[in-house]
Amino acid sequence: MTMAETAALFKVVTVRAVPDGDVYNRDVWVEQTYTVAHPREALQRFAQEFPEVVRLNDAAVPAAWITAWTPGRGPRPEERLMNWERDPDAEVSDGWLSNMAAAVTNLRNQLEWEPRYCTRATVYVPCPGCVQLDGSSTLLTRKLGRYGAYYQCGACGWKTGARTRKARQAHERAYIAGWCGATLYAGVNPSGVPITLCGECDRGYRWPTAGQLYR
Repeated sequence: MTMAETAALFKVVTVRAVPDGDVYNRDVWVEQTYTVAHPREALQRFAQEFPEVVRLNDAAVPAAWITAWTPGRGPRPEERLMNWERDPDAEVSDGWLSNMAAAVTNLRNQLEWEPRYCTRATVYVPCPGCVQLDGSSTLLTRKLGRYGAYYQCGACGWKTGARTRKARQAHERAYIAGWCGATLYAGVNPSGVPITLCGECDRGYRWPTAGQLYR
């Protein structure tokens, strides 16, 4: 099977922060469509075409929210109504479990109709203490200690707190090594709010799906 036979259509969109005096506006949309074999390839091409959107080093520019999805085909799934939508006299708190199930079912149907993909990037931070002759260096590992997060190098022992000036300087050389691109699925958080989840990045998630909550 060739690349052309396995390729699919993916869209990637984000909101770019642009300066307006002393503030940043997020009303500049950047959207591209790619026909590739996997969503991570679409994300990679998007990052290469718009490096100013997916930048890591400029702390003054707010981070961009990137979304990747496959456009839905056919009619959009019909949404299940909440209790107060079916009965104007009902209280919002009435039938909270069925409302939660309806909300998650709507999200699950939406994701089945228009799949969305995890856009979490794998970010590498080179160690500034052990640069090789070819310019490469060992990667720093981010850890959580007694006094908060810190960076440490397993080769030379270089170490600093995650909020220090040294950490900011090290992060200026950070780069994106790849993108997750896994298919997101529907679930609920502990507060009962429907959310999208990634089976690759959050394998420990154990909260019930709509089918487990309400049948």
